[in-house]
Amino acid sequence: MTGNLLLDNVISLAGIGLVVAVIAALFRGTRAQATREAALVRLAFDEPDFVVAEAVGARNAQVFRSETGETAIVLVVGDGLVVRRFAPGALRIDETGDEIVLRADDLPGGRLAVRQADAQAVRQWARAVNDWRDSDT
Repeated sequence: MTGNLLLDNVISLAGIGLVVAVIAALFRGTRAQATREAALVRLAFDEPDFVVAEAVGARNAQVFRSETGETAIVLVVGDGLVVRRFAPGALRIDETGDEIVLRADDLPGGRLAVRQADAQAVRQWARAVNDWRDSDT
């Protein structure tokens, strides 16, 4: 280009930096959040026969239970929401303080921690799901 190796390298690096900055500005997306409303819309689209009886949730996931004991989890994956549906008793649920930990092979990493401000609601929900699971065995 210019015959000066140092100047050529600086120009090349500046060009690469400019291209990376433009791509980052154009394609930078906001990360999805699992709000209750967005999760209900996604759940209705993916599982139209699922009737919600109870729900707990946080920013990373919303967990719904039907009156038949099924559980549906709407969680954030990448820039979108994904629905996982479980038969009664398929989830193992542990409760610790204001957090419930859902364990199943179909979840990312095999577990999902859901935190909610209302610790009592979380405990009641987890016990109801666990009672349903224990009644099947």
